Amino acid sequence: MRAVRARVEHLETGHAHLREAVEQELEPTVTELRRQTFEQLAMHTAQIRNLVAEAESENHPPIDWPALSVDEASDQWPILAQWIGEVLVPWYEVTREELPDCWALHRPAVVELSWLRVAYAQAHVSAATAGASADWHTRWLPAVLSRVRAVVNRGRRCRPGEHDVSEQDSRARRLEPAPSEPGEATALPHEQLATPDFWWAFYTEAVHSDLARRTEQRHTPPAADEAD
Repeated sequence: MRAVRARVEHLETGHAHLREAVEQELEPTVTELRRQTFEQLAMHTAQIRNLVAEAESENHPPIDWPALSVDEASDQWPILAQWIGEVLVPWYEVTREELPDCWALHRPAVVELSWLRVAYAQAHVSAATAGASADWHTRWLPAVLSRVRAVVNRGRRCRPGEHDVSEQDSRARRLEPAPSEPGEATALPHEQLATPDFWWAFYTEAVHSDLARRTEQRHTPPAADEAD
């Protein structure tokens, strides 16, 4: 019995020495392997996020409006209008003063609003950073709205409910009594959200005009010098 106990104590002592040796010799190696594993995992995670962001961005490419075909333009017009009517105006409370009624009849305004929509989509994908979203809110949104107002007001012939109307004709229209309900107060443009009710007629006119022009260009043969 004494011999067995001595054997057990010997084994316990040997196990303690072995554990101490393993901890002293292998722990730094294990720690280093753990560090390298975490670094590689972080790197791979970042790579995966970048790939996801690239893939999602490819689903929201910038729109080259001058190069669109008739069919492509037919697709892009309603996409832009839906985003303006369902996202831009109601969620950011954009007014008629900020987004004039006839924006769709001004090509530069269409292009500006189109890339604003694409930038919005790219800034709100799952892999986007908070900084990208902040840039959109604080930088791109006010810049585009300012640009749109400048474009529309350039000729000073566009006003709420009017596009390319002379001051004389506009004044004559304003002298005509506007239909309204009894006791109803007329809100000013800066107090009214730019809902589709105000710009839909101009938008429809712009779409028809744009598609007709693209169709005509598609069927117009190139000039002789261009064909050569």
